[in-house]
Amino acid sequence: MRIFYILVLTYLLVSCLSLKQNNIEISNHIADLKRIISKPIFNKSSKTIIHEIELCKVGFSSQWSSTVSKRKGFHSVKTTVVIDFINNYENSLFISAHYETGDGITIQIWGDLIEINLFEEVEVKKVTLIDSNSDKNITNYNTDYVSIGVSDPSNIEKISELLDVLSLISTSCKSL
Repeated sequence: MRIFYILVLTYLLVSCLSLKQNNIEISNHIADLKRIISKPIFNKSSKTIIHEIELCKVGFSSQWSSTVSKRKGFHSVKTTVVIDFINNYENSLFISAHYETGDGITIQIWGDLIEINLFEEVEVKKVTLIDSNSDKNITNYNTDYVSIGVSDPSNIEKISELLDVLSLISTSCKSL
């Protein structure tokens, strides 16, 4: 009986140490994501700030550039979305600049970007200012992806680094 208790306690100790190591690994990957996403290549159309909400839930807050904000009819725009890497992360892809058309009319012009695809839609909080003196207008909408602008599509090394760390976060979180 004594051996049984020792085995159970050993198993629990090993399990706890393994879980703690995995949590440290995930936190390190998120720190890498913060470092990578702060590079100038990923600040073309907005500056994205990453914040860890809880283990495997990460907030992406994007302050749109003044050029993009003005093109959309605003003085400034900030969006925030939370990604759950355990339950709601599908994949991340690099997508080259392209036009979206419908009925022969250009609907949207997209630059080079990283697209983070989700299984289900999540809420996006959008804070806008019409001009520098206006009150903040807060709206919410749903999306099934997050996009991060890429200013140098030929820099495959940095693009791959971002895609790899997103994949590592997802793999580590799903192994919990």
